[in-house]
Amino acid sequence: MNQIRIFLLMISIYAVSFSAMAQTAAETAAYHKMIDGRAWKIVQKLNLPDSAVAHKVSGLVADRYAELNDIYQARDSSKLSPAFADSAVNKLHQPFINILSVYLNPGQVLQIKDGLTYGVLPVT
Repeated sequence: MNQIRIFLLMISIYAVSFSAMAQTAAETAAYHKMIDGRAWKIVQKLNLPDSAVAHKVSGLVADRYAELNDIYQARDSSKLSPAFADSAVNKLHQPFINILSVYLNPGQVLQIKDGLTYGVLPVT
């Protein structure tokens, strides 16, 4: 039953993502350039010795930004209720942490989380 809910949630998110295609190609490219840069700044602070791992992790962080943006845009345009948006974000959290843990140690994962929350992780 839980897998069905996750599947339906993902379909909803992807449907909302298609509505975002109304953005111009230039806006989309600028957004992806911005999140790629933001992700790279977070990952660079880890000083990972393997550049392939650093680029992989940076891509994962950028993808996380894009996923969150899709959910928040849907919520802000009233296509998703705030509760459903929160649920969607929560469902994406553990898989994200799990994949980061393949490449990073627990301290590095915390640094990524701190970077994603703009340094408020220790406060929350």
